[in-house]
Amino acid sequence: MTAHRLSPDGRVAVIGGGPSGIIAAKELAEAGLAPVIYERSRSLGGQWNAGAPHSGVWPGMRAN
Repeated sequence: MTAHRLSPDGRVAVIGGGPSGIIAAKELAEAGLAPVIYERSRSLGGQWNAGAPHSGVWPGMRAN
């Protein structure tokens, strides 16, 4: 495996704006990179996006 170094102002694509993609983008931004999130839905959240047809959230749902 070959390691590649990104320039400090490098842009990184994050595929998917669910919880993992949002956290990945946050960590990349804190490392000084410029993440760009690509999400197929109109808004972020993935399974937690209650308005999306693919959402796993239902009215009255509680999470711990």
